Amino acid sequence: MTEPPGEPLSLPPAAPPRRGVTGGSLGALASWSTVLGFFAVLVVVLLGRTLRAPPVTLLVAVTFLPYELVVFGLYTAVVWARVPDRRGPALSLTAQVLLALVLWGPTHGRDSDAVGAPLRVMSWNVQRLWGVDGLHHNATGCVAEAVRAAQPDVVTLLEISGQELEPLEAQLGLRCVHTPYRGGENDRQGGLAACVRGDRWQLRSGSALRFVDDEDWFYVFTEVEREGVVINVLSVHLYPYEVGTRRMRERVRRFTTGDAEAITGLAGAGADVMQAQSDQSRALLERVERLEDPTVVAGDFNSVRDLSLHVALRERLADVWERAGEGSGATVWFLDALPLRVDYIYASARLQPSAAVVPAVDCSDHRPVVSDLRVVPLPISAIE
Repeated sequence: MTEPPGEPLSLPPAAPPRRGVTGGSLGALASWSTVLGFFAVLVVVLLGRTLRAPPVTLLVAVTFLPYELVVFGLYTAVVWARVPDRRGPALSLTAQVLLALVLWGPTHGRDSDAVGAPLRVMSWNVQRLWGVDGLHHNATGCVAEAVRAAQPDVVTLLEISGQELEPLEAQLGLRCVHTPYRGGENDRQGGLAACVRGDRWQLRSGSALRFVDDEDWFYVFTEVEREGVVINVLSVHLYPYEVGTRRMRERVRRFTTGDAEAITGLAGAGADVMQAQSDQSRALLERVERLEDPTVVAGDFNSVRDLSLHVALRERLADVWERAGEGSGATVWFLDALPLRVDYIYASARLQPSAAVVPAVDCSDHRPVVSDLRVVPLPISAIE
């Protein structure tokens, strides 16, 4: 006897097809904006790295590029969250991350096991020991204490006059070569110095040299020596922008009251400074290429690492911070808010970086850069 058939199985109703979250025409517009925005950033990067004297608008865009990329990345992430089925935001955000890694990702040039004579270099813009503004009660003592703590063998000091240098020489036992920025013998004028501290290295010679033959803007060239090893040290300060934090705020205030010249005049002056910096960096490279001994170029470059002058320098010299430092390496704060790296130590091939730090000291509007280098010995075949 067979049982009667049961009720036929019933299947659940099929789910309606999922509709993509694309945001319609507005979503398409937002998606394309993330793609086009990335290409705009890419153009800024490429032009900044190739133009020797970029226009001021491009200079500003390159200077604050990391912050712009962060803001644009956040915007892209918001668009992607609102229209997740659009491919544009995902592709743009991925490309932005890859670009950031290419530009600012970690490098692997540090070698803590390098052999050779050790050389610790410190470079610092001490801003006339606050002599212009009088904001620091004992800037000389503050700088002296920071130098003692860092224990450098070689110190390059920027924005310092001969008179301001003398007490530091006495307190720290420095042997220095100093020059005013525009040359001459006036020990009250601001300038720069290259100094040797301690007994490991000796100051062999030094002189003031023009960057460009027909311009009165100087740097200091010195030779330091230890047991027959000679190192060239160039203390440099590329032509500065004549706009500090307070002056920038004053120009912005004037612009908001209708004085357009406050900004247009700034743009013209910025273009001239950029051209001067480009000429000076090219002259520096030509000088370095003629030197046979290992060379350090240290100082205030008044520019960020993504500009063409630093790209050219990195083709021939090592940016010590990128090889051996960690973090941003910021040495100044724009408008007391945005950290920027404008002070550098560059080293030639025989100087192997093993460490780099930016001490947290507030003796100046700049912080110093301190790096440890090893002078790699020449192979016997090269000596013979």
